Amino acid sequence: MNFALKSLIVLAIVSNGFIRATVNSFYEKFANVSVPDDCETNADSEEIFGQRINYYSDDTGNVFCFRKINGVVRMSSTSRPFEDPRFMCSKGPMSCSSYSMKRILPDEYENFCRNPDENPLGPWCHVEGGLKVPCFEPCRLSSSDFVCLNRDGFPYTDVEMSDIFDLPQLIGVFKNVHLMYESRFVIRLEVDRLSTKSCINKGNIASFFGPWISVFDEMAKDFVKIIGRRVLRDLCAPIDTIEPPSRSQGIHHDAIIEDELTVADCSFWRRCFSSCQDDLSNCWKKGIKGYYGSKTATLSGKSCLPWTQVSSEILKMIKSNSTSYETFHLYHDLLFNDPSQFFVESRLFMNTESSCMLLHRRDDSDMRSSFTGSSSYTKGTWMTEFKKMFQEGPGCFVKHNKTLQFESCYTECEKTPEIVLTKPLCPEGNTYSICKPKRGDDWLKRGRKVD
Repeated sequence: MNFALKSLIVLAIVSNGFIRATVNSFYEKFANVSVPDDCETNADSEEIFGQRINYYSDDTGNVFCFRKINGVVRMSSTSRPFEDPRFMCSKGPMSCSSYSMKRILPDEYENFCRNPDENPLGPWCHVEGGLKVPCFEPCRLSSSDFVCLNRDGFPYTDVEMSDIFDLPQLIGVFKNVHLMYESRFVIRLEVDRLSTKSCINKGNIASFFGPWISVFDEMAKDFVKIIGRRVLRDLCAPIDTIEPPSRSQGIHHDAIIEDELTVADCSFWRRCFSSCQDDLSNCWKKGIKGYYGSKTATLSGKSCLPWTQVSSEILKMIKSNSTSYETFHLYHDLLFNDPSQFFVESRLFMNTESSCMLLHRRDDSDMRSSFTGSSSYTKGTWMTEFKKMFQEGPGCFVKHNKTLQFESCYTECEKTPEIVLTKPLCPEGNTYSICKPKRGDDWLKRGRKVD
């Protein structure tokens, strides 16, 4: 093992939270590991390490070789460390069985970070002198169910993520994950269906909220029970009443009414990852167009309602014309009658999380043009709710006097917040642990009366 190199690698990680690469952007860092090219072969190395399929060489002559053995592609090199820009810190053990090493770390025959003893600080390695050093600093926030990733990569629709999307340890975080290919009916091949219990980074959901996974939990079941499949079908696959539907539209339409859970574009869902930076932010910087945090309460301290519950209550009350009709009619017009159809097209109405979300941004011109008048609410009420939902930061719906109310989750930042993602590590014996708070020289006098 190249101990000198490993010492340098680990010191860089421990001091900075992750290795500082020479490239600046998130996507440039990812591009540097998968440049396809011809590669020389060596019979002896192929027998031991597998077939050499491509490589990447930088300006200094360092080379990364990609080898394939037993159907698995691994990166093999001791010349230079590679930073995976997705992971900002360690959240729990992050053992090699929980996070794939095949793409981001060197081959198992060489020197790299692992976690064979499930160390709570995550992957580690030995350096010169026998010191056992973690490869990541711990995340400051560890209570969320989400695995947090670097915000710079969101929504991760253009990033290779196959190494972690379908790992059992990741899927195990989510309850009631639904295998979408469990059709109880024979549905034609033209219908787009998903066949694995896997996170997905394509389609409208991913474009707005990042990788997601199909679920069928109690919130989803309640939605179907309250609203019914026909309403769900008409929202997911509306058919023009004037123009006859195309063959593919008709097939999709029929598939949802028969078994909506097999259709890839009409599934109840929740996000797979949160943003490390958004998780730790305590204010909202105006102008940011995406939010990927895991906050579940508003500024008033009220717990967010699941988005499916909000949707089903609005649709139910509109249909029944109840005494609470005014408030529900306002939210129905703002969400379901929005000209852009963001709430429906993004499938946010089928999200089962009880969390803060950022609705799409709409300006004052849109606010004025989209108000067409209503006997149920005033223009002033419309404008107040419009600004709160579409011009302020992330928010969610809460219960309010037996009806619903949209509330903000953050105050606006007065200046750009400085976010500290990690807890510092300090040496302790032959290993490392989270640093203990330092005591000042006057610590003995604290809490005592001094003459």
